[in-house]
Amino acid sequence: MSLSGTDFKVLCINVYMPYEHDDASFDEFVTQMSIIIDLIERNLDCHILLCGDFNVDFSRNQHHTNVLNDLFSE
Repeated sequence: MSLSGTDFKVLCINVYMPYEHDDASFDEFVTQMSIIIDLIERNLDCHILLCGDFNVDFSRNQHHTNVLNDLFSE
């Protein structure tokens, strides 16, 4: 969903990511992250509101956490 006014544009992205428990969930997580990145790249003129449940615990060193950290580092 996007919101816009005379002096702003906001792209709202709501997520519910798969829980990390097997290779299939990792593949789905990476696929969904690719979609999110594509949405952001196609809307560079917008402020981005990215929210929801990533099913990630940043205190753990897991594959999903590393992918999400890499995205936020960029």
